[in-house]
Amino acid sequence: MNAQSATADFEFEVVNNCDSVFVNYTNTSFGDTVSFDWTFTGGVPGSSDLSNPLQVYYTTPGNYQTTLDAYMPDGSFVSSIQNIVIPNHGNPFILPEDTIKCDNENLSLGVQALTGYTLTWSPANMVSNPDILNPLFQNATAQWFYVEIADNYGPCVYEDSVFIDVYEPINLDLTFQQWICEGDSVLTDAAVDVPLTSIVWSPDTFIEDANTLNTLVYPPNSAFYQLNVVDENGCQAKGSLFIEVDTSLQASAGPDQFICPGNSVELSGSGGSDYLWSPAPAFNDPNEIDQIVSPDSSSVYVLTVSSPTCTDTDTVEVFINAPPNPEIISNYTICPGDSVQVNYNGFANPLWTYEWSPSAGISDSTISNPYIAVDTDQSFQLIITDENDCADTSFVNVSISGALQTSIDGDNEICEGDTIQLLASGGTDFSWFPLDGISDPNISNPLFFPEESTTYSVISSSGTCTDSVSFTINVNPLPEANAGEDFAVCLGDEVQLTGTGGVSYLWEPSTGLSNAGISSPFFSNTETISYTLTVTSADNCTASDDITVTVNNPPGLDFTPSSPSTCQGEAINVAMIGAVSYSWSPSDGLVIDTGAIVEAGPLETTTYTVTGTDVNGCSSEIDVTIEVIDFIDIQIPSDTIYTCLNADKSIVVSGADNFFWSPSLFLNSVSGDSIVVNMNIIDTITYTLTGSDLVGCSETTQITVISQNNPVVFAGLDDSICPGEAYPLLASGSTFYTWSPSDLFDNPNISNPLVFPESDQLYIVTGTNEAGCRDEDSIFISILPEPEPTLNNLIINKCEEDPVQMLAQGGIMYEWSPGFALSDSLVENPISTTNIPITYTVDITNVEGCMITDSITILIDECFQNIKDIIPNVLTLNGDNKNDIWVLEHPFFVDYPDLSVQIWNRWGELLYEGRGNDQTWDGRHNDKVLSHGTYYYALKLNSTEPVITGTILLIN
Repeated sequence: MNAQSATADFEFEVVNNCDSVFVNYTNTSFGDTVSFDWTFTGGVPGSSDLSNPLQVYYTTPGNYQTTLDAYMPDGSFVSSIQNIVIPNHGNPFILPEDTIKCDNENLSLGVQALTGYTLTWSPANMVSNPDILNPLFQNATAQWFYVEIADNYGPCVYEDSVFIDVYEPINLDLTFQQWICEGDSVLTDAAVDVPLTSIVWSPDTFIEDANTLNTLVYPPNSAFYQLNVVDENGCQAKGSLFIEVDTSLQASAGPDQFICPGNSVELSGSGGSDYLWSPAPAFNDPNEIDQIVSPDSSSVYVLTVSSPTCTDTDTVEVFINAPPNPEIISNYTICPGDSVQVNYNGFANPLWTYEWSPSAGISDSTISNPYIAVDTDQSFQLIITDENDCADTSFVNVSISGALQTSIDGDNEICEGDTIQLLASGGTDFSWFPLDGISDPNISNPLFFPEESTTYSVISSSGTCTDSVSFTINVNPLPEANAGEDFAVCLGDEVQLTGTGGVSYLWEPSTGLSNAGISSPFFSNTETISYTLTVTSADNCTASDDITVTVNNPPGLDFTPSSPSTCQGEAINVAMIGAVSYSWSPSDGLVIDTGAIVEAGPLETTTYTVTGTDVNGCSSEIDVTIEVIDFIDIQIPSDTIYTCLNADKSIVVSGADNFFWSPSLFLNSVSGDSIVVNMNIIDTITYTLTGSDLVGCSETTQITVISQNNPVVFAGLDDSICPGEAYPLLASGSTFYTWSPSDLFDNPNISNPLVFPESDQLYIVTGTNEAGCRDEDSIFISILPEPEPTLNNLIINKCEEDPVQMLAQGGIMYEWSPGFALSDSLVENPISTTNIPITYTVDITNVEGCMITDSITILIDECFQNIKDIIPNVLTLNGDNKNDIWVLEHPFFVDYPDLSVQIWNRWGELLYEGRGNDQTWDGRHNDKVLSHGTYYYALKLNSTEPVITGTILLIN
């Protein structure tokens, strides 16, 4: 039967059961059809290959298209397309699972507009209007609200519920009224029991921080403050504070006072009814308004006036006038019969009065700085009175000095030209004489540098008192140092130096000397050097002399030619340089054995020692080896050399000084130790090479050059492989092979290596024959595309009895294994009916023939359609041990140890609450069995899962 004799067709039934709509499809196609493909636009599932798919669900009302493709054995197909109309169904709006409001807030859910339905909310007394879509919820505690939604145009009635929790109210504690005194501040005492996100005091004037709960306020006058706080849930609370300010007190302690030391002063206060002076020890009765104080120093007194609620303070300072300063700079000592003027340490104020006593010996007893003249030690008193009538007293002592005792300390022996320092004592001023050889004659410790022995005197004085003493400095002569005359030596010679003039000697530096501390050390230095000889006399005086010892280097000898050689039986002239006279040893083969130029003709290679002497008489030796050449040893790379046709071939030889090539055919030159041969024909040529040295010695040898054709290398034809495969290469046309890139081969130096490509790659082979002639070829290996598998799932969970369809894509051929419980192991989308966990592996091959493997694991679950199916909904309290306790027994709940459960009655009263997956309820509340009826539960698996709500029918 062909495609024209087959027909695709189907029928469908739309089932609306209020909370869902599904469509059952019946295939009415006829003809030779073998398989079917359904496409359900907007349906769940979206496709099927069953003949009669059932229960295709539609979640949204509207018009949808369904397509059926019926396939014949030859792969052709026919189609049928129909429109499916899905009516309104299910709950016409969805309430949120739960929400939370503030305790003083009326909450609206704000759901979408709804027409064609009648609504009834309960409990009705907790909502603003039980018959509208969005009533205001007015509960002050956590509460369930239920709504019945009746379809005005059909039989369906829907129920829904929402759990509205209530945030705990903010417990704001704030004292309404506080009192402060004028100028004071007070800390607010607000307190809350929850974290806050906003704190605002108003007004924000005369307040330390208007956004802090407890802050300082300091209004100048009585004022109201309002506090508004918001917690982390957005809930608010308000409080008021009245600050009453007392401004009745004005304390005054009177003006500051000034007194002389030791006097008293009267203080008087005002500004209040009760008084207190401090510090208390300064007053006979600190509570009297008027006080007499006698401070020892300038002091501050505080007056505190008070009322029943406040205090105010003021201060007064009593200053002690500083007395005139009668301080005398120092006591005085005078010589007998002298006088001294007293130096008063201060300004002589014309407003002050001065009084000295006793007045005997005083030039004027009423001035600040009189002259005093006494014969014995005497003490005088000075009384100074200032313009404030404050007085003070001081004393000065005048002593009569005894005779001065002058002395000189220092060494009395110096060497000629030296300097010495002397120290005189016993006075305050000094004068030295004679003046010759003195650095400063008017100080106590001058420097002395006399040219000969001299006696010096010093006069010392203190005030007008004087004394003198003498001191002799003896000057010792210097020794006469002599280090000898400068001289020269040859490098390596040893000579003796000779010094005279003293009793001890020191040569500096000590470099090259046998002993630097004796008069005549031995010298053996390697370079020219100057010495200083210091000699010391018996008087410990020193003198020095210098000497330079010049060290001459031996002559540096050389000769030409630098490598003298001669053929056997011939002579050669050798010229010496670097000295003025020469001697040769041994004399064998020499015509003469002295002179700058000698003629040498030894019978065999001989080394001569030549001694040269320069103009300083210094000599050195050098060895001269004269080589006697008896043959030339020509070195060639090989006696047979291969070259490539029309290619330059370089030939390098050695062993002689000059070379000549014959014949000249194909050569770039006929002379030299490096030539290039380029043969443009296939031929064999033998070249004769003659080598000679500089003295005319020569030798002959031959080199044969053979030219060859270049190889023709073939690497193979370009090819393609699947990813991960190895490719055997095979090159031909030459003798030796090298492949590149070399790191991609198992052996890059053979004709047939294995390569393991990871990407498209060009491989180059270089072939070389025995002559070193080369040729290259390449081969390009491309990587075929690997299948890109797509699996509908890597892990599929299914119920034990349900079939499941697997799907693999990305290739043209598929093979599944194992074949257990599979509808077909060679298709892309087999159906598995396994009832045990299993992993299926699929090999996917693409059009290029490349294959890749992937797998799908099927796990078996204990299934239920809705979680409400495993939550008990009946509680019978008849004692038959069936449904006597409401308990979560299903293993599903094991994975949720922290789940929470609440059970309510229809009036929103919470009857039971618990946490954990082992919760049970026996139908009681407050130890009383509840009456027959419907109750409501709210179950939350964890913090991320939605709340699950349902009903429990209690039968009592």
